[in-house]
Amino acid sequence: MPTDIDPSPGETVHLHDTWGTGPDTSSIAISDRAIYVSRATFALLDRWYMQRIPHAHVRAIAAVPLKSTGPKVFTAVLFVAFAAILVFVLDGANVRGGLVAVLSWLVMTGITLPLALAERHGLRIELVDGTLWWRPIGLDARSRQQIRMRLRRIIDAARKAGIATSVDFD
Repeated sequence: MPTDIDPSPGETVHLHDTWGTGPDTSSIAISDRAIYVSRATFALLDRWYMQRIPHAHVRAIAAVPLKSTGPKVFTAVLFVAFAAILVFVLDGANVRGGLVAVLSWLVMTGITLPLALAERHGLRIELVDGTLWWRPIGLDARSRQQIRMRLRRIIDAARKAGIATSVDFD
Protein backbone atom coordinates (compact mmCIF):
# COMPACT_ATOMS: atom_id res chain seq x y z
CA MET A 1 0.00 0.00 0.00
CA PRO A 2 1.47 3.40 -0.95
CA THR A 3 0.46 5.01 2.36
CA ASP A 4 2.20 2.45 4.59
CA ILE A 5 5.20 3.62 6.54
CA ASP A 6 8.10 1.70 7.99
CA PRO A 7 9.21 3.46 11.17
CA SER A 8 12.62 2.74 12.66
CA PRO A 9 12.79 0.52 15.75
CA GLY A 10 11.82 2.59 18.77
CA GLU A 11 10.26 5.34 16.66
CA THR A 12 6.87 6.49 17.99
CA VAL A 13 4.26 7.49 15.40
CA HIS A 14 2.03 10.32 16.70
CA LEU A 15 -0.22 10.56 13.63
CA HIS A 16 -0.82 8.58 10.46
CA ASP A 17 -3.60 10.19 8.44
CA THR A 18 -4.82 9.25 4.96
CA TRP A 19 -7.48 11.05 2.94
CA GLY A 20 -8.90 10.78 -0.55
CA THR A 21 -9.65 7.79 -2.71
CA GLY A 22 -8.09 6.19 -5.75
CA PRO A 23 -5.40 8.22 -7.50
CA ASP A 24 -6.14 11.25 -5.29
CA THR A 25 -5.09 9.51 -2.06
CA SER A 26 -2.72 11.52 0.11
CA SER A 27 -1.14 10.67 3.41
CA ILE A 28 0.99 12.18 6.15
CA ALA A 29 2.56 10.59 9.20
CA ILE A 30 4.42 12.32 12.01
CA SER A 31 6.72 10.49 14.37
CA ASP A 32 9.17 11.55 17.06
CA ARG A 33 12.04 11.32 14.51
CA ALA A 34 10.61 12.19 11.08
CA ILE A 35 7.59 13.14 9.05
CA TYR A 36 6.35 10.99 6.18
CA VAL A 37 4.53 12.54 3.22
CA SER A 38 3.04 10.82 0.20
CA ARG A 39 4.82 11.64 -3.02
CA ALA A 40 4.33 10.63 -6.64
CA THR A 41 6.83 9.21 -9.09
CA PHE A 42 6.62 8.69 -12.84
CA ALA A 43 6.31 4.91 -12.48
CA LEU A 44 3.45 3.20 -14.29
CA LEU A 45 2.52 0.87 -11.45
CA ASP A 46 2.39 1.84 -7.77
CA ARG A 47 3.50 5.40 -8.42
CA TRP A 48 2.91 6.63 -4.84
CA TYR A 49 5.42 6.24 -2.04
CA MET A 50 5.95 7.70 1.44
CA GLN A 51 8.95 10.02 1.63
CA ARG A 52 10.68 10.08 5.02
CA ILE A 53 11.90 13.54 6.05
CA PRO A 54 13.96 13.63 9.27
CA HIS A 55 13.19 16.39 11.78
CA ALA A 56 16.59 17.94 11.08
CA HIS A 57 15.32 18.83 7.58
CA VAL A 58 11.99 20.30 8.80
CA ARG A 59 11.93 23.94 9.85
CA ALA A 60 8.20 24.31 10.62
CA ILE A 61 4.71 23.07 9.87
CA ALA A 62 1.95 25.66 9.54
CA ALA A 63 -1.78 25.69 8.87
CA VAL A 64 -2.25 28.78 6.74
CA PRO A 65 -5.04 30.50 4.81
CA LEU A 66 -4.75 30.09 1.06
CA LYS A 67 -5.04 33.63 -0.26
CA SER A 68 -4.90 33.42 -4.01
CA THR A 69 -7.03 36.41 -4.93
CA GLY A 70 -5.33 37.00 -8.26
CA PRO A 71 -6.42 33.74 -9.91
CA LYS A 72 -9.91 34.05 -8.38
CA VAL A 73 -10.44 37.54 -9.78
CA PHE A 74 -9.00 36.48 -13.14
CA THR A 75 -11.38 33.50 -13.28
CA ALA A 76 -14.38 35.66 -12.42
CA VAL A 77 -13.49 38.26 -15.06
CA LEU A 78 -12.85 35.50 -17.61
CA PHE A 79 -16.25 33.88 -17.04
CA VAL A 80 -18.16 37.18 -17.19
CA ALA A 81 -16.18 38.35 -20.24
CA PHE A 82 -16.85 35.06 -22.03
CA ALA A 83 -20.57 35.51 -21.30
CA ALA A 84 -20.44 39.03 -22.75
CA ILE A 85 -18.66 37.78 -25.89
CA LEU A 86 -21.30 35.09 -26.33
CA VAL A 87 -24.05 37.70 -26.09
CA PHE A 88 -22.36 39.80 -28.76
CA VAL A 89 -21.57 36.88 -31.12
CA LEU A 90 -24.83 34.97 -30.75
CA ASP A 91 -27.10 38.01 -30.62
CA GLY A 92 -28.69 37.32 -34.00
CA ALA A 93 -28.85 33.54 -33.60
CA ASN A 94 -32.11 31.78 -32.94
CA VAL A 95 -30.97 29.99 -29.76
CA ARG A 96 -32.42 32.24 -27.08
CA GLY A 97 -33.29 29.62 -24.45
CA GLY A 98 -29.94 27.86 -24.64
CA LEU A 99 -28.09 31.15 -24.77
CA VAL A 100 -29.79 32.45 -21.65
CA ALA A 101 -29.00 29.22 -19.79
CA VAL A 102 -25.33 29.27 -20.79
CA LEU A 103 -24.94 32.96 -20.00
CA SER A 104 -26.63 32.59 -16.63
CA TRP A 105 -24.33 29.70 -15.74
CA LEU A 106 -21.21 31.59 -16.81
CA VAL A 107 -22.13 34.76 -14.93
CA MET A 108 -23.17 32.94 -11.75
CA THR A 109 -20.06 30.73 -11.81
CA GLY A 110 -17.86 33.76 -12.37
CA ILE A 111 -19.44 35.52 -9.40
CA THR A 112 -19.75 32.61 -6.96
CA LEU A 113 -16.50 30.71 -7.61
CA PRO A 114 -14.26 33.34 -5.98
CA LEU A 115 -16.64 33.54 -3.02
CA ALA A 116 -16.65 29.75 -2.60
CA LEU A 117 -12.84 29.62 -2.57
CA ALA A 118 -12.48 32.52 -0.14
CA GLU A 119 -11.98 30.70 3.18
CA ARG A 120 -9.64 27.89 2.19
CA HIS A 121 -6.82 26.70 4.44
CA GLY A 122 -3.87 24.51 3.69
CA LEU A 123 -0.75 22.97 5.17
CA ARG A 124 2.73 24.38 4.59
CA ILE A 125 5.73 22.26 5.54
CA GLU A 126 8.89 24.36 5.49
CA LEU A 127 11.97 22.28 4.82
CA VAL A 128 15.64 23.22 4.79
CA ASP A 129 15.69 22.86 1.00
CA GLY A 130 12.18 23.96 -0.01
CA THR A 131 8.51 23.96 0.91
CA LEU A 132 5.79 21.33 0.61
CA TRP A 133 2.15 22.40 0.28
CA TRP A 134 -1.19 20.68 0.72
CA ARG A 135 -3.93 22.82 -0.84
CA PRO A 136 -7.24 21.05 -0.34
CA ILE A 137 -10.39 22.20 -2.10
CA GLY A 138 -13.26 22.60 0.32
CA LEU A 139 -16.20 24.33 -1.29
CA ASP A 140 -18.89 23.72 1.32
CA ALA A 141 -18.93 24.42 5.05
CA ARG A 142 -18.82 20.73 6.01
CA SER A 143 -15.71 19.93 3.97
CA ARG A 144 -13.98 23.11 5.19
CA GLN A 145 -14.68 22.02 8.78
CA GLN A 146 -13.26 18.55 8.08
CA ILE A 147 -10.14 20.12 6.55
CA ARG A 148 -9.67 22.35 9.62
CA MET A 149 -10.05 19.36 11.95
CA ARG A 150 -7.45 17.42 9.92
CA LEU A 151 -5.09 20.41 10.01
CA ARG A 152 -5.51 20.68 13.80
CA ARG A 153 -4.66 16.96 14.21
CA ILE A 154 -1.55 17.39 12.05
CA ILE A 155 -0.42 20.48 13.99
CA ASP A 156 -1.03 18.77 17.36
CA ALA A 157 1.01 15.74 16.29
CA ALA A 158 3.82 18.01 15.06
CA ARG A 159 3.87 19.79 18.44
CA LYS A 160 4.10 16.43 20.24
CA ALA A 161 7.03 15.54 17.99
CA GLY A 162 8.80 18.80 18.84
CA ILE A 163 8.44 20.50 15.45
CA ALA A 164 7.86 24.26 15.30
CA THR A 165 4.22 24.92 14.37
CA SER A 166 1.82 27.76 13.72
CA VAL A 167 -1.89 28.03 13.02
CA ASP A 168 -3.42 30.97 11.14
CA PHE A 169 -7.14 30.31 11.55
CA ASP A 170 -9.88 30.35 14.23
